[in-house]
Amino acid sequence: MKKNNNYNGWTISTIFLLGVIAFLSGFSGSIKVLMFDPFKASIISLIFGVILLLLQLPLFLNQYLEKKDGKH
Repeated sequence: MKKNNNYNGWTISTIFLLGVIAFLSGFSGSIKVLMFDPFKASIISLIFGVILLLLQLPLFLNQYLEKKDGKH
């Protein structure tokens, strides 16, 4: 029985850590509630998301080509 799970522990923990880094980078200077810049945090989140997708691209491409060739 094949386990159909695209996300392993490393992927989930990487996404979580990148989200925490992006959230904390929204604070400019010292960490204060009023100093939080959501625009800056969202831009950094998008950058980290693109980097993560580029790192996952070979894995997804390999799975797609295996399904296309009929190999399971």
